[in-house]
Amino acid sequence: MAVIEKFLQNIRQKLASEGCTCDGCGAEIFSYPTPRLCEECQEKIVRNDGHTCEKCGRPMRASGVCSTCKETAPAFEKVAAPLAYHEYTALLINRFKNGKRYLCYYLAEEMAKALYRLPQGEYILLPVPLTKKRRALRGYNQAEELALHLSTLTGFPVRADLLEKKRDGEQKQLTAKQRRERAVGAYRLTERKFCKDKDFLVVDDVVTSGATLSEIASVLLRAGARSVCGLCVSAVPEKDFVPVDGEN
Repeated sequence: MAVIEKFLQNIRQKLASEGCTCDGCGAEIFSYPTPRLCEECQEKIVRNDGHTCEKCGRPMRASGVCSTCKETAPAFEKVAAPLAYHEYTALLINRFKNGKRYLCYYLAEEMAKALYRLPQGEYILLPVPLTKKRRALRGYNQAEELALHLSTLTGFPVRADLLEKKRDGEQKQLTAKQRRERAVGAYRLTERKFCKDKDFLVVDDVVTSGATLSEIASVLLRAGARSVCGLCVSAVPEKDFVPVDGEN
């Protein structure tokens, strides 16, 4: 099964380098795959290039640490996210999670541009896992798709089998505190000894409160990991953040 999936991944990678239409709206782009979005779609993206939380990477109005991280210090060292989770970016991520698998190439390429914000290291990419039931329903794990393409861009290895999610739970309406409580005990390692003295980069699509990334970091650090950072496509801004479309 792994051989078949690897073959299909190679096919998708090949097709992704030969397109000629915008990944967002389908308009013709004769210079594809650079860029993968047309000018109109690029202008709708809100980039996370201003003040960000020094820990979780969320957009803020001023520099420093966000109120969520101040309330409970996360276990991870630092998280980076190139885009703000706002309107068009949220739409692209929703499409990506619901069948538009090819969007992983654009999103992962944006993520790679944000690596300079993290400490340098020989990272092992660790995608946030889905439960077996959720993965079966979706057909793929979006975080794993991002990690696989990031691996081709950076050379960092992927260990998608190192972590398992034990239970599902709806989190959209939960507070930051409730998210932290829901995340506790939700993940388990399949190979604890592998973690010792390793630097991990946990990969996901969106960082909201940082609860998931912090819980995974705790699991890795208890197993002897040297450091844990996070890299996500986008970050949910603090409430008082005012986004500017097309901000560069």
